[in-house]
Amino acid sequence: MSAADAPHLFERVGVAIDAMIVDADSLAIRPLADELLSELGGAGASVHQSGAMRWRPALARHVIQLETTAPDTAGLSELFLEQSRAIDRHLAQAGCRLLPGAMHPWMDAAGEFELFPHRDHRIHQHLHRIFDCGQHGWSNLQRVKIHLPFQGDEEFGRLHAAIRLLLPLIPALAAASPYADGRRQVAMDHGLTAYRGARTRVPSIIGQVVPEPIYTIGAYHDLLATLYQEIAVHDPEGLLQHEWLNARGAIARFDRNDIEIGVIDSQECAGANLAIVEIIVASVRALSQASGAQALAQRNYATSALAKLFDACIRDAEAVTITAWDYLRLLGVTRHSQRSAGQLWGDLIEFAAADGALSAATERHAEDYLRRGSLARRLVEAAGPEPSHAALHGVYQHLADCLQADERF
Repeated sequence: MSAADAPHLFERVGVAIDAMIVDADSLAIRPLADELLSELGGAGASVHQSGAMRWRPALARHVIQLETTAPDTAGLSELFLEQSRAIDRHLAQAGCRLLPGAMHPWMDAAGEFELFPHRDHRIHQHLHRIFDCGQHGWSNLQRVKIHLPFQGDEEFGRLHAAIRLLLPLIPALAAASPYADGRRQVAMDHGLTAYRGARTRVPSIIGQVVPEPIYTIGAYHDLLATLYQEIAVHDPEGLLQHEWLNARGAIARFDRNDIEIGVIDSQECAGANLAIVEIIVASVRALSQASGAQALAQRNYATSALAKLFDACIRDAEAVTITAWDYLRLLGVTRHSQRSAGQLWGDLIEFAAADGALSAATERHAEDYLRRGSLARRLVEAAGPEPSHAALHGVYQHLADCLQADERF
């Protein structure tokens, strides 16, 4: 897509959601994504178009991604539900089903990982050689991605500044990965902990996860040039010199003329995923409208302070206490000296609802989040701090049922 043909800010929302293919009874991962796509599109197929939705592979052979690009989020929850049910009908023939959530709770990341064998296989093999993708954060991580378009420097700068400011709070809203390797992990969003740790061989590609204050397209290309130079010692052929090499939590995709937000844990059902998407989009839209001194303060907010808050939200999700008054004020909170991250999301949800930016379904999901917490919190309450395999199996079997019933866990 040329820049001239790209939509303007918020004229379109792209959404992609990952889910795992597992055995219907044992919930063990089953690497069947290529077989599913070949069954529908012919041998070697890597994409299946189903109405307004694309079924796509991921890096790992047991993950399938549903992706759509729509003018807005209206009706997307029903579309994702319909498509996930269609996939489950196909998988049932092999005794399998989809498992939602951000991480498989007991997958052997090294022993069970298989690369998807068709699309971009040479690039995937190269990634695997450099980073060892048989580890959590590569082979065992399911996310929701939001794509928001821009045209030109002015729109790019406003969008990047708004996303950068909001990004540290996203794990407090979306954390859904408290279990891995069969046990409770330290962080409520262990998926993001693993994501960062899996890229330490070339630390510049991920930085502090929170993006640097870059507000022009030219400056962003300068960042990419630096990353390409630093990966070159491992990648002399230049196979990885693509925009997606940047592994920060939000990245510019000039091939699509949008910014991709990628630090959102996949939730238990379509309704929950799309509620989070709608809340984040509404909040980014509101922040992007800042002007004057407010916009300047937003752009100048220190990356180190944002990264510190991000780390705290990864660990404790909605329970984090935020005392940074300047940060609260930039997000529109003027009546409190401190807020928990969950309360701050409550404020942002209230602002969005007052502007008419949230659907009735999203408001219901938001009420449940504010009452019961993140999915990670609810999983820990259900399975406990030291669950047996049987207990984890029962909890995650219920999670899989939630996907098909479109019910919150």
